[in-house]
Amino acid sequence: MAVTRLVRVIDNFDVVIGFGNAGTAQAQDDAAEEIVQLAKGFSRVRTGQMRDGWKWEKQGTLVRRVFNDVPWTVFNEYGTIYMREQPMLTPASEIVHPQYVASVAAAWGGRGLVL
Repeated sequence: MAVTRLVRVIDNFDVVIGFGNAGTAQAQDDAAEEIVQLAKGFSRVRTGQMRDGWKWEKQGTLVRRVFNDVPWTVFNEYGTIYMREQPMLTPASEIVHPQYVASVAAAWGGRGLVL
């Protein structure tokens, strides 16, 4: 099971960085890369596998997916009945979100966006 989060939550594991026009592509790429770097910084390191597992990929034209295929990442992100959550992706996406919204608004010519 992979844990995935982009900028807007769709369910517990998937979120979408994708919205707008062709001018938003760079904003999406930048947001995805920044989320990956921040998530790596928030990751617990014993072997480095979970930290190094953060990646992003394009899905179609307007969607970027940030994910980690390491199976136990989801338990660290959301916790279990035996351990508290130790989020990595959630705080990373929350930090990136305001700049992403501003970048997309600029790509749309400064028109207001509500995300």
